[in-house]
Parts: sequence; C-alpha cells; structure tokens
Amino acid sequence: MDNKEDRLLTISQFSKLSGISRANLIFYDKENLLKPVLRKTNKYRFYEYNQISKAYKIVIFRKMGFSITEIYNYFMNFSKNLMLDMISNNIKNLESQIENLEQQKYNLSLYKRYIEKYESRNNEGIFEEEFFDSEELFLNPLSKKEKINKMNDFLIYCRKNNINIDYHIGRVFFKNLSSERDWHITECIFFKKIKGNYKKEAGKYLVYTNFSDGMNLNKLYKEVFQYIESKDYKINGSIYEDYPLSGIFATDENRHLIRISVAIKNYP
Repeated sequence: MDNKEDRLLTISQFSKLSGISRANLIFYDKENLLKPVLRKTNKYRFYEYNQISKAYKIVIFRKMGFSITEIYNYFMNFSKNLMLDMISNNIKNLESQIENLEQQKYNLSLYKRYIEKYESRNNEGIFEEEFFDSEELFLNPLSKKEKINKMNDFLIYCRKNNINIDYHIGRVFFKNLSSERDWHITECIFFKKIKGNYKKEAGKYLVYTNFSDGMNLNKLYKEVFQYIESKDYKINGSIYEDYPLSGIFATDENRHLIRISVAIKNYP
C-alpha cells in the first residue's frame, strides 16, 4: 500500500527544490504564507510536490519587491486588478527609491568636490570670480523671518520646523541686497536637489569664502559689498550663502567655512 508520507518532502528537500531557505520556509509557515501539509509532534515539517508551484510564485514576488502581506493578500484574494495594483504600487516605490539613490549620489559628488576644493583652505577672506551653470535648487520659504546668530542655531531651527537638512543646505536672498540689511535674518532656505522648484541663474559670480560661527555675518557681507564697489561690479541677481564642509568634515564648531556667492556684472 502506498504510504502518503513516503511521497512528502522534508523541509530540507523542499528548500532545495524551491530555492527558499529553510529559515524562510519556517518564517513563511509562521506568517501563514506557505504552510507544510504535515507537521509531526517532533515539529518536523513536510511538504507536497504540488506546493512547489506556489513556492516559485513566492520567490518571484519577493524578487519583484512585494511584501509578505501583499503576497498573502494575493493568494487569499486573487484577481487581475489586485495584481495590477500590486505592480503599479511597486513601480512607484521603485521610482522613489531610484530618485533617492540618485539624490544620494548627487550629494556624494557635491561633497567630494567641496572637500577637494576647500578642505585645505585656511586663509580668511578669499575673493574669486567664477562662472556658474544653471543649477536646480529646492526653495523652502520661511513662514516668518528668523534671526539666526550661529550656525548651530540655524540647524536647530531647521529641525524644529521640519526642514530637511539631509541635503546640502544654504540660504538665498532676493531682496534688499545691501550692506545695511541684517544678514542674520533668514529670507529663504535652499536645498541642492536634482529636481528642484527653482533654477539658480547661470552667469558670473563673485565667490567669497571665509570662516564664521554665524555671529559675524554682517561684517562678512560688508566686506563683500565693499569689494563689489571697489571693482565697479553691479549685483545682477540673487545672493547665495552656504557652508560647503559643514556636516561632513571635522571642523571647529565656532569656525565654519562660509561661501557667499553673488551674481554680478560689470558696469557698462
């Protein structure tokens, strides 16, 4: 007489045939996703050959990124529309992950360039003229003007107001561009993102680098405007302020490298 148990597969045998590890088979059993047909008192699990097909589906779905819950719902409530929804949702998740990875790569490239260019810079008050290509930025207008006296105050402010500082971050000024304004007051925060909501204008920039703890901003901006006046330049756009090495390179908390970039043109 044919003994049914003789036609069953041990968990090790089923693991080899299905490509699912023994540990995952035990996990799937506990999650009611793929249960053995027989479980003896010694806790040994046994499977049938016709469960191989379901196991293959699980392997494929997991490689496609579907969660255990999604796969379980698929087996319990199978329909074409459910499968299409699962696929559509997973495509959206993958697109989001790809976008995040591209942003991470972009951030790493930025920081690599900044370290190579600025890490050895110890001199204070360096003026350079550079031509910048147009650049994508994401602007985050502030609901109210905030006076930021120190770099750490700025970071704390961002955290309290749920402003993401995981990107390269800085400030941009559009109005009242004169030495008389209080440069501690933040007008708008920008992030360097691959996909932004604002394009930084291409063109000629005066770039001023110095060291700051945030307390001497008015003094630094006064030096910038004095230099612009001495060279007969005219401000031809916005002013961007950022800290190229902060957050990624060990520095004195009271001595951050600040970079002020001013769109300029020569007087006719």
